[in-house]
Amino acid sequence: MRSLFALIVLLLVPAAAEAITVKTVDGPQGVETWLSEEHSFPMIAVNVSFPAGSAYDAAANLPQGFATGAKIDITPWKFRKPVQVTKAGAQQLELDPDVLARAMPDLRDLRVVSEEVQLPYLIERTSINRTVTLTAGSANDSERPNVSRWQLKLPQAAIPITRITCATDSSLFERTFRIWEELTDERGDKYAGELAQATWRRVPNQPAGQLAAALERTPRSDTILIETDNGDNPPIELHDFRGYYPATRVIFTSAKSQPTALYYGNDEAAPRPVYVNFWTRFPS
Repeated sequence: MRSLFALIVLLLVPAAAEAITVKTVDGPQGVETWLSEEHSFPMIAVNVSFPAGSAYDAAANLPQGFATGAKIDITPWKFRKPVQVTKAGAQQLELDPDVLARAMPDLRDLRVVSEEVQLPYLIERTSINRTVTLTAGSANDSERPNVSRWQLKLPQAAIPITRITCATDSSLFERTFRIWEELTDERGDKYAGELAQATWRRVPNQPAGQLAAALERTPRSDTILIETDNGDNPPIELHDFRGYYPATRVIFTSAKSQPTALYYGNDEAAPRPVYVNFWTRFPS
């Protein structure tokens, strides 16, 4: 069975305009690789996807020839997080919710910097889910007595959660739940930003389990609202709300133990890296 992975390496060199070409590179033991370059954007950002199982080591595949990149003026960046490097070699840093919330959604403003020089890196978007606790409170509207509404507070705005779960003690029900957030437009007017709609149900003797809803997009604010119309039925009790976001890692190499920091939070970041795309097919 052949497997396919794609590796995008963005090098820290200014890009000159040129046509995209595709090259075939024959590797050892029958590995066949297709290589294309696109020169378009100043920094390193790497998207990597490896459907090769949990034993795959992304750090081992980091290009070793690109130890450092260009110098950088970090003045435009709003946030800095120290990175602990204890020994030379491949480093793996999982981005915490603060970085994910304050960085640009596509992470193009991330910079790994050591001694005023950028370090090349990979971005590994994993299938691992991390959890954030959502603080829940009642937000019922006295003018809509048949509607149950909950207000969920995230630790901070814009954490990129993709799913929420909760538990219930109600044993028999079927309801459609609306999940949304209140946003403000450019004129200062408030409007409802829809996140998801889910139908949850419980029947007697059903094993207890979480109620879950996948979000259509990640929230922009720090507050999520969930509501359902009970009709003439008793209100439903929901509790233990949690949010889930995919773990994202930055992988880079360091030639020595040296002061290193991650910079993020620059809306104006519009680098011009060189995209190098690899598609590799392994023989069975």
